[in-house]
Parts: sequence; structure tokens; C-alpha cells
Amino acid sequence: MKNEVVSLEAERFLQKNIAVMQNEFLKYADMETFNRETLFALNSLMANNFLLETARQDEVSLRFALLTLVGVGLTLNPQRKLAYLVPRMGRVVLDVSYRGLIHIAQTDGVIKSCIPELIREKDTFKYKGKFELPEVSYNPFASSEERGNIIGVYSVTTATDGSIIVDTMSIEEIYKIRDSSDLYRRKKQGPWVDWFEEMVKKTMIRRAEKNWPKGNNSERLARINHYIDTQSGEGLHPSYTDPKTVDVVVVKPNDATPVAEYHSIEDLPFEQKVKLQRLEARIRKDVNLFNNCVDYIKEKFPADCHSFSINYLSGVVEQIKAEQKNASSDETSGGGEPNNSGDQAPTNVGPNESDKSTSDGSASSSDDFKTIEEGTIRSSPSDGDGSQNETDNSTPSDSSSTSDEEEDSVMNLIRGTK
Repeated sequence: MKNEVVSLEAERFLQKNIAVMQNEFLKYADMETFNRETLFALNSLMANNFLLETARQDEVSLRFALLTLVGVGLTLNPQRKLAYLVPRMGRVVLDVSYRGLIHIAQTDGVIKSCIPELIREKDTFKYKGKFELPEVSYNPFASSEERGNIIGVYSVTTATDGSIIVDTMSIEEIYKIRDSSDLYRRKKQGPWVDWFEEMVKKTMIRRAEKNWPKGNNSERLARINHYIDTQSGEGLHPSYTDPKTVDVVVVKPNDATPVAEYHSIEDLPFEQKVKLQRLEARIRKDVNLFNNCVDYIKEKFPADCHSFSINYLSGVVEQIKAEQKNASSDETSGGGEPNNSGDQAPTNVGPNESDKSTSDGSASSSDDFKTIEEGTIRSSPSDGDGSQNETDNSTPSDSSSTSDEEEDSVMNLIRGTK
């Protein structure tokens, strides 16, 4: 009887959210895919009551996870094991498996195949170079205990031209990346605890990606990696996966890439629309944040969203200036010059200590941008210390009492203040 009640509650909840996100969903997939993936999502919610309760507390995170899923061409089909909906850090996130990363690269023609394999203490492994298959020998029927502890991992990638690329990582490198995960470091929780071997292989794939061809056909891969880095709580920033490489791949359209035309905020992709609405709210609170918001758009929004988004915020600023000018005219009977504080274009942040954006760091750190992105996408913050165990049986706390604090925090981050 209890299971039937949970199933009914899950169905009603998902149906309500389906009605909200259907139009956004259909920008990326057809109705057949929409119906199929919402059914898989319903099964996930019915099977995990904690996931359902987390989704209720943060409905936007559920919608964003589903839109990200179809935007990169993955599926929640449990038989394929490409991606999953999981409760993490007080919100619903899309957990993409290493198989999911390989699937995107294969379907986009980046590679033909990639196979990651663990290396254990009693295995025989002879590395023969980056472009030659290694010699590996072990008993495939032996248990993990019989083969010994994991000492490393390797992957064999077959490029589209048939060439072979071999990559390796030691267990020490794996531990270093695991320890960079905020969720693991502070709580010893999350995927690095529950699915260690899968995470080792996923980390290997992230390292191997650096040797895969780059171009427009790798855009979906870059998008899902960006989601993993900023939203999943795994702590797998690209700079961590290779200590010698700190550059992050930024997908930029070439001259032949068509630029999308956006005529209203509703035309934007779901993620950018939500972020732009939050940026607009910040500017309406403090018009001097305009330049900081423009810098954020240029760095974090897709190139084809830049022009519309900046023009949209410029229109907001002009509207605010006009309102301030009218208010000033109503208060004064003379025709003198308007007060600069009410009519000045937002070219510089004011001199007040609370409005500084340059002395304390005019260029926000990557951690600041990460926090801004989490704040702009989620409708509620995570629990008190920034994370929440997906195996916790408690109901995620209500965030209504902290929404004002979250807004103040995000505004300070956009300003560049602490």
C-alpha cells in the first residue's frame, strides 16, 4: 500500500513538472524521446523516495538535469547505464557514467571506441608506448581479492582513422583527484565512496579526452564535462585530471557555424534563461553590477547567446535609468542636471566599499563562478555545509528561510567581494 502511495505521489509530481518543461524539452528532442525519458525519470523517482523528496525541495534541479540529459543525447534507460538521476548536495543531479562519456564521443564521431581497464597488484602489465597496445595478463575469473588492490588504470582509444592511443594513470594520481572532490574531502560521501571503481574509470576517460580530436563535433562532450565540473559535485575539474595541464577546452564556433537568433528570453536554452533572470535580478538591486554581469556572460554563456543576453541586460539598465530620471524629475521643480548617482551609465562600480569589484579581485575566481552557477540554477541552496549525502534518509531541509541569504551571497560573488 505504501509503495502505491509513493508511486502515485511521484507520478503527480513529475506530471506537474512535465507541463512546465515540455516546451524546453522539445527544443532538444522529439515527443517520442520526451515520453520515453519522462517514463524513465518516473521509474527513478518511484524507486528512490529520497530522490523524490529531494526533487520536491528543488524542482528546478530536476528539470535542469532532464534538459541536460536530452541536450547531450543521453538516456536514463537503466539497461544502457549511460546516466542516472541521483540526489546529491540537496538537489537532483545528472550522474553521467564513463559509458555515457564514451557514447557521446562515439555518436559525434570524435572516436571509434575507448575501453578503460583497472590494473591490480597481481596483474601483469607491460606498457609499450602511447601508440602501441600494452601487454596485459591476468585471470579474468579471479575475484578482486585474488587479483589484489588497484594500482592503476589504463585506457585504449581507437581514433576515427584506426590509430591507437594508450593512456595510463597510477592509483596515486587517482587518489589526488578523488581528494579534490569537495563532497568526498569534507564528508567522505558521494560517488567516490559508493562507486569507486566506476569513478576510477571515469577519471581515466576524462584524462584520455585530452588526446582526442577537438572541434565542433566535440561540443556535446564539452557541454557535459562542463556540467560535471560545475553541477555534479564530483570535483572532476579538467585541471585536476592532468596536473601538467591547466587549460580548459572552450568550444568556440567557427565562421561556418550558424548563430542562433534569439528574439526573447523565452527563446534561450533553459540554463541560460534561468541564469539571465538571476543576473537581471542582481542588476535591479544594484545597477553598478552591469559590467560584472557582462563579463560573466562572456565567459560562461555559449557564444551564440552573448549578443542577446548583453542587449537584454542593457535594456534593463536603460529602463532603470529612465525610472530613476523620472523619479528625480518628480522630486525637483527645476530643470538642472540630474543627479549622477541616478543617471550615470554603469561603466564603473561605485567607490563604496560594498560595491568594490576590482580592489578585492575584479576577475572572480573559478570557484566564485562555480558558486554563481550553482546559485543561478538551483531554486534552493544545499544544506548547511554545502553538501548532502544521497544515502541520507532525512528529508532535505526547506530553503525558504535562507533564500534571502542566498541572493545576498550570489550578489557579493558577482561583485567580487567576499
